[in-house]
Amino acid sequence: MFWRRERDSNPRNLAVQRFSRPPQSTTLPSLLLVGAVGNVIDSIFYGVIFSESTYSTMATIFPQGGGYAPLFFGKVVDMLYFPLIDTTLPDWVPFRGGEKFIFFRPIFNIADSCITIGVAYLLIFKRGFFATEKKAVTAK
Repeated sequence: MFWRRERDSNPRNLAVQRFSRPPQSTTLPSLLLVGAVGNVIDSIFYGVIFSESTYSTMATIFPQGGGYAPLFFGKVVDMLYFPLIDTTLPDWVPFRGGEKFIFFRPIFNIADSCITIGVAYLLIFKRGFFATEKKAVTAK
C-alpha cells in the first residue's frame, strides 16, 4: 500500500490518505518519455551544432563551416563506454585462446539508459501497473 501525509485545514492535524495509484505509474512513463525526447533532441540538433566525429577525432562544437548535417538529420550520439574486463584470453581456452576479450562492450547514452530502466521497471513491476481491483459480490 502506498501512503502519503496531507495536512487538513488545521495545521496541527495530519490526515493520512491512500494514493489513488502507485507511484510507479508516473515513474515509468517519465523514464520512457525522457529517453525518447532525449534521443529526438539529439537527432534534431546534433548535426547542426557539431562537426562529424570519427573513431580517431572528437567532434567540435560550432565548427567554422557549420555542422555535418542539416536540421533533423543528425545522429544520436552514444558516449558512455564502461569495459569492465579488457584482457587477452589464455592460450588454453578452447576456440578463443589468445584473442582479445572485452566484457561489456555496449556504448550507450543517458537517454538509452532511461528507456532501458523504464522497460526493466515495467517488466519487474508489471502486476502493479495492470492490476484490477476485485469488487465484492453482494447477495441480495
